[in-house]
Amino acid sequence: PKTNSGKSMPSMATCRLELMGLPNAHAYQRWAGSILPRGSHLLSGINIPNKKPGEPLLDWARVLQEAACSTDLCVHYSLKHQRGQGHPVAAFQRFCWQAVEAGVSRVLLVTGPRGPTLDAVAVLEQLVNQHPAPGQLRLGVAFNACLPTEGAREIERNRLIRKLMTGLIEDVWLNCGSDIALLGEGAAFIHRAAKESARAELKVFGSVLLPNEAQLQQMRERPWNGVHFSDEYLASLDGMARVTVNVLEVFKGASVEPIVESKVRTDSDLSKLQQLLRVQEGTTVAIHKVPCHERPVQRWRRRQSLQQQWQEQEKGQEQEQRRQSLYSKFSQ
Repeated sequence: PKTNSGKSMPSMATCRLELMGLPNAHAYQRWAGSILPRGSHLLSGINIPNKKPGEPLLDWARVLQEAACSTDLCVHYSLKHQRGQGHPVAAFQRFCWQAVEAGVSRVLLVTGPRGPTLDAVAVLEQLVNQHPAPGQLRLGVAFNACLPTEGAREIERNRLIRKLMTGLIEDVWLNCGSDIALLGEGAAFIHRAAKESARAELKVFGSVLLPNEAQLQQMRERPWNGVHFSDEYLASLDGMARVTVNVLEVFKGASVEPIVESKVRTDSDLSKLQQLLRVQEGTTVAIHKVPCHERPVQRWRRRQSLQQQWQEQEKGQEQEQRRQSLYSKFSQ
């Protein structure tokens, strides 16, 4: 976009939104008719999760397409919840064909907690170089960079390599986490693995939660499978907000597009989402050249001249003001 003087304006930061907790088509219609029109300028796309068997995922996608035909839709496909649809590979192919007809842009294939033996890696390897809808649908997989042990993380990295080597994957979705060093290392690993497997057009997304008391309490008492948050994150709403801002800084520096996995149902929720994105908009942190062992990953290089040092201090003051505004907003 440009101003009347012809100068380019900076684009506003946006995110994807996962529609958590919408149980049926009526709830999707209500959300699409109320929240979507008021929040569309904040959203780069919408994700439809697959949380239990029998969900009419593509019917819900059609509801959103009717409300906003230009929306970039990603539908999740859980092998755990799609059992009983015939052979898993054939069922997934069929779902992808139907997703294209429904106007879906992306499908995220996951195994699911305690899912079937024929998991996401096995399904993709049986489809190697046989994309169900090439050029019409982007296939994605999940990647958890914040597993608690190096052994578990090494297994996860090897699984991602196997997925990428099938020649089918165009999107990678980072799980939620609070360890900015592990998230930075994970994002760097994804980009390296994509380059080595000749997936030049790979897109990386990263999950965060919108700081709020209800979800903080949920993560304390009933955390999602495979999701790990630090004591600082879980200690208070202020800590949750502070860590989330740090995660978004890492994502921005690593070319990772954020996806918010929280309920956004009201104007107040939209306001908090906008505040979070404004903080992201004001940060510029590069992590690619920072060694993986260095913590924290967001370090400003010292400038060679006094003038540049003053510029950095001014930027830091502006960023701190935005952060304080965010913390105040979330603590209300």
